[in-house]
Amino acid sequence: MRIYLKTANGPEKMAREERVKNSLRDLEDDPIGHKAFLSLEPLPLVTDDLDKGKGIVFDFSAKEDILLGVQS
Repeated sequence: MRIYLKTANGPEKMAREERVKNSLRDLEDDPIGHKAFLSLEPLPLVTDDLDKGKGIVFDFSAKEDILLGVQS
């Protein structure tokens, strides 16, 4: 934004300042837009794919064996 504002002179600079102010006002109440455009953070990625190729994360079979009285 700074480069965008610095490259203009005269009335063009004032118009650019107004455009930047309007853009900032639009992003004020949008936390995702704020992170993506102002902080340059990547947008959050939401997926329903639970299998990420990491195998079993929690294995409760050992716990069940203890509760059932079975020892391995």
